[in-house]
Amino acid sequence: MQANFYDGAIVGQREEQQDDRTNLILENGYRLYVLADGMGGHNAGNVASKLVCSAFRDFFSNLTTIDDREQTLKTALNHANVVMQEKLTEQNELVGMGTTVIALLLHEPTGEYSFISVGDSPLYKHSNGKLQRINANHAFFEDLKKLVEAGEMTLEEANAHPDRHAITSAVMGKSIEKYDVQSGQFGEGELIVLASDGIQTLSEEEDGEIASVINENDGDPELAVKGLLQAVEKKGLSHQDNTTVIIVRSESENSMSRQKPQEQSTPSTPETPATQVELPSSRDKSDSLKQEPQKKKGTSKLLLGIAVVAAAAIILWFISPEFKSAIEGLLNHAE
Repeated sequence: MQANFYDGAIVGQREEQQDDRTNLILENGYRLYVLADGMGGHNAGNVASKLVCSAFRDFFSNLTTIDDREQTLKTALNHANVVMQEKLTEQNELVGMGTTVIALLLHEPTGEYSFISVGDSPLYKHSNGKLQRINANHAFFEDLKKLVEAGEMTLEEANAHPDRHAITSAVMGKSIEKYDVQSGQFGEGELIVLASDGIQTLSEEEDGEIASVINENDGDPELAVKGLLQAVEKKGLSHQDNTTVIIVRSESENSMSRQKPQEQSTPSTPETPATQVELPSSRDKSDSLKQEPQKKKGTSKLLLGIAVVAAAAIILWFISPEFKSAIEGLLNHAE
């Protein structure tokens, strides 16, 4: 299989973008996708998310082999946490900052993947038109739901709890209380969606708004990402959070090769605007390809005939006195 992906982000109604994302092509057919949603005071969330994405990227850039995907992701998370700790030691004013993180490690040739996540940023799998969250949600609301199941609280009370959106685990340069690491198989035509929690402005049931937007765009990563971000903005929430989306689609090599001509384009610059050129239809192009060999074939036959006549004339000149006398007579007459 081959992976096709697209990503995008909006600020929402926040003062700044505190989400960050990165991707990296690795050795031996591996691809890495990372998304982080920062938190903290002014600008601190921005620093935290960028720091962790950069730490994951640096860690995997220096790897030569990947023997155990899940263990490698755990080591990468620990490295990112250490980098965070060092940053906080250098800049005390950033103490209290942190970030969620999702890191997806995909082995493109086999379609096998592993992920690690900390915090409440959702990771979905979209298959056969249905959406399913596949990572744990480290949010206080999950604890409230357990109280609801135990009969100690009503669902209405849980939904109204002031701390329901508080996260219970994050990368903050200290001990990480909870993390989720899992592995799975990526099937052809399936999608994996990494997102910050701003996407949850849309309903995330298996046939909810997120699934509907993806289905409306036939699972095309670029169209689906743009459609999801537009749908979030259309809600017009006064407190809309930053929203970042990465969609990875599993493709067969044949389908990817068919898409490549459409994906390639000639970039334009402000100084040299792109010019629209009307190309011939595929039928016109096919006809011209059929006609060209016929022209070459006719020319070849004419040249071959001339060569044969010339060779015969030369031979007769030397072996037939009558032919030679006839030719000389013609030349004398012409003079």
